[in-house]
Amino acid sequence: MLVTLADILKKADKGNYAVVAPDYTTLHSVRYQLEVAEKYKAPLILSYTKHIKSLCPTKSWDKWTRIILDECEQYDIDVCLHLDHGTTVEECNEAVDSGFTGIMMDASAKSFEENVELTSKVVEYAHKHNVSVEAEIGHVGTAVEGTYLMKDEARAHLTQPEEAKRFVDLTKTDCLAVAIGTVHGEYKGEPHIDFELLEMIDKLVSVPLVIHGGSGTGDDNIRKAVSLGIRKINVFHDWIQPSQLKTAEIIAQTPKALGKIADATRDIIYDVLGHWFDITSSGNKG
Repeated sequence: MLVTLADILKKADKGNYAVVAPDYTTLHSVRYQLEVAEKYKAPLILSYTKHIKSLCPTKSWDKWTRIILDECEQYDIDVCLHLDHGTTVEECNEAVDSGFTGIMMDASAKSFEENVELTSKVVEYAHKHNVSVEAEIGHVGTAVEGTYLMKDEARAHLTQPEEAKRFVDLTKTDCLAVAIGTVHGEYKGEPHIDFELLEMIDKLVSVPLVIHGGSGTGDDNIRKAVSLGIRKINVFHDWIQPSQLKTAEIIAQTPKALGKIADATRDIIYDVLGHWFDITSSGNKG
């Protein structure tokens, strides 16, 4: 059943586990993600990013959203439909109006003051409609930026604990994405996660914490991050890359084998998310 982001993360906080948040691309991937979550009795945050809006299969984006909302209601687990990395107030408000139960306002690349202003506007509108908000302070980069090496001795891109506390107090956001050394995409070396920093942030910040760039971070690192207060972990690369590669392989061998492509995607999503439910301790928590 559909629940808000705040509701799903409050349960995770009480139970000391993290909720997996995989991005979906098609209705097939939505279905497979919900199926495997129900199989493991795990809560799920279905994440949507504007970068795949061109894949919308209906003329109306609202209609597409309603189809997904209806699909979410067919499963006997807690599900949040979440906008991932909204970058404008208008975009976030549109998702609220369409029925999303969680919204991320990502103004992390802007100044602290601008981030507070934009996030506060989204929070005000979303809360009026009983929708929860995720925000980000610090900057979770991409692998090509090399931030995973943490070469910036001033650690300017990482979340600063006192600033994070002030940000949450000012914006009233429901959860906070933090930069502790993870990256979006594929790591180009060994992950270097600052667990001491995470522990400091968790002690100061009153809302559940989120990490982006969960894929490739490593099982032990994920388990430790969860033990130190991470309650939502974004996962996309782990399932989309092998799925795309397998699709290319099947097409090269048998171009019309649509059933094989669907089956392969399903199996990959089942395997990948099943593993993530295990390492986040979210199985049997849905």
